[in-house]
Order: sequence, then C-alpha cells, then structure tokens
Amino acid sequence: MNKLLLQPFTLITVSLILISSRLTHADEIQIPLHEGNNFTSINMILPDSFRVDAGEGIIGFNVPMMWERLRIDEDNHLVLLIKNGSGRWFAPAFGFNNIPFWDLTEAYDVYVSEDVDVLWEGELVNPQMDINLSSGGNRIAYLPSYLLSAGADDFHIFSLIIDVLEKAVNSAGEYMIPEYGFSNMHPGRPGEGYYIKVSEDVVLNYPEEGNGELFYPWVGDHWEIPQPTEEWMGMMITEIGEVVPDSGDQIAAIDLDGVVVGVGAIQIGACAMTVWGADEGEEFGLEDGEAFELLYWDDSEQLVFEVEVERFIEGNGLRFQDDFLVIEIATGMSVSDGNIIPHDFHLSPIHPNPFNAVATIEYSIPSEAHVSLTVLDVTGRTVATLINEALTAGEHKAVWNGMSNPSGVYLFRLDVDGNVFVKRGVLLR
Repeated sequence: MNKLLLQPFTLITVSLILISSRLTHADEIQIPLHEGNNFTSINMILPDSFRVDAGEGIIGFNVPMMWERLRIDEDNHLVLLIKNGSGRWFAPAFGFNNIPFWDLTEAYDVYVSEDVDVLWEGELVNPQMDINLSSGGNRIAYLPSYLLSAGADDFHIFSLIIDVLEKAVNSAGEYMIPEYGFSNMHPGRPGEGYYIKVSEDVVLNYPEEGNGELFYPWVGDHWEIPQPTEEWMGMMITEIGEVVPDSGDQIAAIDLDGVVVGVGAIQIGACAMTVWGADEGEEFGLEDGEAFELLYWDDSEQLVFEVEVERFIEGNGLRFQDDFLVIEIATGMSVSDGNIIPHDFHLSPIHPNPFNAVATIEYSIPSEAHVSLTVLDVTGRTVATLINEALTAGEHKAVWNGMSNPSGVYLFRLDVDGNVFVKRGVLLR
C-alpha cells in the first residue's frame, strides 16, 4: 500500500452539521460564516463591477471589493484575514491584499471576528463547470446550489472522478476514502470547501442532483470537535476489538496535556478523524512529531475506555506527522471515569487572534491550585484581572471583553502557584 500524504490546510472552526446554506432566490444565496476560521467558497457569478481579468476561461473577482460588504466603518472590518491556497492574503486592517482574484473553483480560508451571514447576489454558476485538478492535493469549491450525498454507497458527490480519487476532506474534517469504502461526510452544500487528493491530473465536474436519500453520518456528542488549526493529519481506524462499536460511540485523540485534538464517530465499525496540529507555528494542539493518545467513548455504557493500538497498517505511530495513519486498535481497554485530568499546566493560544473585541483564554491545571489570570498592555500595566481564586484540576476557560480598550498588543498572564505562562493577543478595533 502506498503511503498517503496529506498537506496542511485551514479548515473552518465548527462541525459541518451546524452549517446551513439558504437559497433564497435564483439570483442570491446566503452563506453563514462563524467566528474564527472558515474554509469556504461561493457558487455565485457576481455582477460585472466585481469582475477582473483572470485569464481565459477563469471567472475571477476583486477580493477587497467582494468583502467590502462586511466593513463596519472606516477603521473596522468583520474580515480579519482571507488566504488562498498559495499563501497569499487579504488583511483589511492593514490595507493589504496580494490575492490577484477570487477564483470561483477554489476554496479559501476566511477569518471573521464574529458570526455573520453573507448574502451573495448575482447569477448561480453552472454546477457542472470544469474544475481542473492536479495530481496530488487540491482545494476546491462546491458549485451546485443543491445538496449532493457523500455516502460510501456510491460516493455520489465525486462519483465522476472516483477512479482517481484517493481521499477527500471537507471543512469539518470529515473524510471520504474510496479505497476502504468509507465515508463519514455530510452532504455537500453551498459555501463548502474541500481538500481532495487525486492520483493523476483530471477535470472534476459535479454530478446532477441524485434521486435517492441523502446520507447523514452519526456524529456523537460526548466529545466536541476541537478548534481546527493550520496543521492537520488524517487517521483511520479499520478494526475495533474488545467492544461492539455502535452509533453514538466516539474515539478521541488526546495530547499529553490532556487536550482533545481530534474526534471521530464510529461509522459501520470504523472511524476516521482529523488530528489538529500547531497553528502557524504557535503552541496550539500538537507540535510536529508530538505524541498523542486515544480514548474510546461507549455511548450505551456511558464510559470512557483507554485504548491500545494493535497494529499500524499504514504509518508508524501515534504522533503528529504528515502521514495518513491507518490502524487497528483495542488489544486492551481499561475503563476510565471519563474525567480527563491534564498531566501538566497549559495555556492555549488566545482565540480568535487577532480579535475584534472579545478574546477567549483556555488553560488547564493538573491539580487544585490558586490561579491568577490577568491582561497586561505592552508596558506591563495590568488592564484586567480575569481570575484570582483557587480552582480544581482540569480544563478551564475565561473570556475578556476589550471593547473599552484601544487597539494593540496585549499579554495574557497565567500564574498557577508560581508557574507563570504568557500568551500574546492582538486587539483590532
């Protein structure tokens, strides 16, 4: 079996089951964006005033003009950053853009400061328009205005290129892996973005709307899908022993600080998940090469089991890497009470970052301790005290509303019984 390599890309920050797209009229479509990062696309040909010369056969639009609709005032914009697959970006707060044009066939990373619905008006694009794919990884837009099933019965959404499709991953980190006859992917819908890997150059055309029932996978709700990051890897579990897998059961990847960095639901006796790594070099999730562990949630018994790996069919260990791991698990499972206690102190990066007004600070402590969490400006002056009390062991979260403070860099200082940790956040007003 050939080694399957996944390249990093950014995905949106919520599960696809929470996303909806509303087709209001033939000439407009509303796409919801969620606070933080969204891996998204549009399937609308905008008015000529937005068009730019993008080359023969390419439909392209001026990026700053497109997103001016999310500007609040001269100094404030709901868009924090937009990036394309080439690493080019648009940052309204800095008046910077080097994305030549928005290509309708591509998916983009769009960071926004709060939840917002974006209404695009124009002409719906031909859903069967050609999308040229290169051998290897590609980031593509979803073009139809209708839903397409992505279930493993026929992989309908990508059925026209199924012979060369190695894998597909959607914005929520859900997988389609034809080699194993597996999919845990929700139906495709407007606004979605995909990373797909093909074995040769090919032209993708989305199929017409299917006549059968749409496939919706079981999700499970014991562990929530963690915050996506720039770095990610895929993992598929093909055989599970010791327990009888059932709908609602989940498997989670846990880093050595006790933080959940990946979650997958059991689907037809198998499980696939995305494991999230470091975010743009910052200390978030797993660093390249760092180890993680697996836990199993038995929904019927309401119990957490510790998991041992029996065999790596592909890949070589439970470590964050560019490999796509395929493993068998569960030669031994021991029961846990479901309470994950971190092994050490940990302060996660501030998110979102930059933030427009409200920042979330997440941290964990391995034992009961006195905790002080303060916000300082760059001169070292304390501008807010968020926590100053004894807390129990486990994972904790605090929120700072900087609405009354000026834009700039702020330091978030966590002091746990003399153990000091500091993270930087940027307030953009």
